[in-house]
Amino acid sequence: MNGKQKMWKEMQGKYKDTDERIRDTVTALNLSGINTTASCEGHIDDGVAAPWVDIAVEMTEGLANLSKKADDLQESADHLFEEMQNYHEARRLLSEYETIKDQIWYVNLQETVELGNLLEEFYAKRAVKFRIKLVINVYGRGVGRLISQGGLYQEAFTKEMQAKYLEEYRQEMREFGLFLKGKWIIGTE
Repeated sequence: MNGKQKMWKEMQGKYKDTDERIRDTVTALNLSGINTTASCEGHIDDGVAAPWVDIAVEMTEGLANLSKKADDLQESADHLFEEMQNYHEARRLLSEYETIKDQIWYVNLQETVELGNLLEEFYAKRAVKFRIKLVINVYGRGVGRLISQGGLYQEAFTKEMQAKYLEEYRQEMREFGLFLKGKWIIGTE
């Protein structure tokens, strides 16, 4: 077993609590330098009927403090608005909140750009149905969610269709994980 194979095994252990059908993709993303924060293999009766992986930069102490400050500013501004007190101060607090939120958004988008580059390479010579293709949906404070396009509008499908498509979405996520694993293992030692 070479060094990279050993590292792969160690990372698999780190993600032992990750859903089995998405574990390889989560491992490969992290080994490729893309920080994952949450994931799911997809379920019909609970949550999203498509596998997904959330990505964002690693939460440093500084980023956590910035995020808490943004939350506190928003809470204070909301309180002032609810109590109909000091409208100008509430607007100032919201403005400061928006500035901090934009900073966090920008930092997280850098991780999304890296994932986008990997997806571009993955799909360079690969044609799949529109609903199966993996995309990045950005939400919240710039968190990117890797998910099949059809997972974004799954409510349009019957439960039977969702079950059929779920397997196709899982296969696409698995293929992307294999692509990343191959790319990582072939890379420099």
